[in-house]
Amino acid sequence: MTKRITKGIAKLLSVLVCLTVLLTACFSLAACGDTVELSATEHTMYVSDTFRLTATTSDEDALIEWTSSDSSVASVRRGVVTAEKAGTATITATTDSGATATCDITVLDRTLTISQTEAALDVVGVEAPTTLTLTATSTVSTDTFTWATSDPAVATVEGGVVTAVGMGTATITASVGSMSVYCIVTVDNSSLPDDYRVLAKGQNSAVAADAGVWYYHADGNENSSYSFMPGGTPSYQDGGVQVTLATLSSGYFRFRYQPGGKDETGVEVGDNFTISFTVESNIDTRLGCSAGSSITVTANTPVEVTRSAAVGETPFYVSLNSELVKDSIPAEGLYLRLGNIKVEKMEDPVYDDNGELDQGKMSVVSANPGIWFYNAADSAVFSAKPNYDAEEGVLSVTADSWGSDAFYFRYQPSEEDDGFSVGDFFTVSFTVQTDFDTNVRYGYEGAHNAQVVPITANTPLELTMESTAVGEDGLFFVSVCTPDPNDSSKFGAPASAGTFTVSEIVFEAAEANPVVDATISAQPTKVDYITGETFDPTGMVLDVTYADQTTGQITVTDPAQVSFDAAALTEGQTSVEVTVGEATVTVTITVSAAPQGTALPQGSMGTVRANPGVWHYNAGSGAAFVVAPYQNEEEGVFSVVASSWGKDSFYFRYQPTEEQFANGTQFTVTFTVETDFDTEVRYGYEGADNAVHQPVQANTPTQLTMTATRDADGLFFVCVCGASGSGAPAHAGGTFTVSNVTFAPAAA
Repeated sequence: MTKRITKGIAKLLSVLVCLTVLLTACFSLAACGDTVELSATEHTMYVSDTFRLTATTSDEDALIEWTSSDSSVASVRRGVVTAEKAGTATITATTDSGATATCDITVLDRTLTISQTEAALDVVGVEAPTTLTLTATSTVSTDTFTWATSDPAVATVEGGVVTAVGMGTATITASVGSMSVYCIVTVDNSSLPDDYRVLAKGQNSAVAADAGVWYYHADGNENSSYSFMPGGTPSYQDGGVQVTLATLSSGYFRFRYQPGGKDETGVEVGDNFTISFTVESNIDTRLGCSAGSSITVTANTPVEVTRSAAVGETPFYVSLNSELVKDSIPAEGLYLRLGNIKVEKMEDPVYDDNGELDQGKMSVVSANPGIWFYNAADSAVFSAKPNYDAEEGVLSVTADSWGSDAFYFRYQPSEEDDGFSVGDFFTVSFTVQTDFDTNVRYGYEGAHNAQVVPITANTPLELTMESTAVGEDGLFFVSVCTPDPNDSSKFGAPASAGTFTVSEIVFEAAEANPVVDATISAQPTKVDYITGETFDPTGMVLDVTYADQTTGQITVTDPAQVSFDAAALTEGQTSVEVTVGEATVTVTITVSAAPQGTALPQGSMGTVRANPGVWHYNAGSGAAFVVAPYQNEEEGVFSVVASSWGKDSFYFRYQPTEEQFANGTQFTVTFTVETDFDTEVRYGYEGADNAVHQPVQANTPTQLTMTATRDADGLFFVCVCGASGSGAPAHAGGTFTVSNVTFAPAAA
């Protein structure tokens, strides 16, 4: 019995010893069972593929570090494996307690090819085809290609079928993951017959330089979004211009034209002309139009239009506003046609001592001294046309409706009729009368001396405008109007219809009273320049003495108020002489050397997307750079100096590479912006609907941060713009820098 008990105790002790050993081992192995397992232990991939590994740990709070035995073959970030090149690599997941798990990765080669790398198409198929079928192949049989075009206004692509849309060059891309093959497609219309030609895309400068040829343009460049229906490219045929738009989701679409030159109308720069046409659309809409108010169009109903203008001003245009049409474009497209176009030179105005006045813009009035003109909105309705009774010396008009704009009588004094030459000073006194309460505005264009006074119905008001020098581009005006409550510099139509007369008009010579002495009481806003910029006196305040020894103060709001050397400034220059009247003052300035760096390429959004890892800039038409936009990699600065921003926002743009951030991963970008003028900055990630509009003060570095998810169709941008978040900066020019740009993974 004792022996049996002894054996039992021995067995119990043995079990206890074993349990002790096991427990000790358990606690020594990372807190008893801390393990990690991967969702796969081996995987085969092709170059550019991505593959996500999932790690499962026994400890939910465990932290995991991911490593690759050869990141040149397969890289890994947060469990996402990217195949870089053919070969093998082992991906290891390691917990913070030391537990590990591995996955063996085999990467196989992938080769992409395309059936041709260059192609020529024709927009109407006269000598070259209008379409092309491209074939892309891969050594991986299961690959599916994504097709894209760099410019849908030139060529579109769907499933490898390329369709010519408009003249130009487009890059057609077939992509699998991060790998792509390309075909450069050139679209032309050189073989078109004379009565059918596809219109080129052109801004005002191109149109003016090629008089007699119709162009189209979608205003706003980057802010415009449009596409043409197949075969609906802007074209000239049968004596008219036409287009069929598939989309116009933002901006404007315009037909543009400058008479003369190739149209053999005999119209030359400086001539007045009329242009008449019919306009037709397949939807109800309203069209913008040069030299007058908008055109209301009823679907499928031709409207006859006549406009008058002068050659040498901006080209003539008819435009579609996306805000009016984007929600009403039918499935068959939006059709717009101007037909029966006729351009005629207007005869020079004939002065009638007692009769109807001609309508004339400021340029017409300036070119015809000694002749009274009127100007009003096209929508104005007159009971009797504006007239001048020379015997009684009365200008008069009666309107049933003034339209949308102020009504003007305008006149340029002449040497023959008034005895005044350019540069002579004069006064004009006159009496105005209305049969309705309104406002009268009068002055000399270009002299910054306009006055606005209220006038009471049936109460003659005597007015005098004093000592204004006759100028080649100036003219006297008197108008009835209503000031814009939101903008004191703008004036609309009088609030009431009725009769407006100007009588007892007397022009008399006046003694010149020029500035004879001046001192600077406040420096210009800008005194620091770089080589190549031009001096800007805006903001300078002058204490002045006139010839009659009276004193005053002149604040320069327009550079034309003073005279100075407008040549480009040079490094080391320390002063500029500014003249006002007969007085000259010296403004002290600093001119530094132009910054150094690598010039950035200009690129549209499509170009930036197609070239990840490369910074680009974009600017609107008319932008003039003192220093081309550049990148100084050593200092980490992107910078531009502009003498004029043109009409559109200025953009720096960048698409991170997949090596930086795989598609679908979040990142942050931190950067500092600085300008030398008060403006607005807009920044964000295209396609993410996360744009931010931020005011920035002159010479005040502003640090900004944004978060986005990388997307193949997205891109980071930062731009200087107008107060609305679009358009050119309000300031004429200046310096814009972006520095300390840092891309980093977003916090989990």
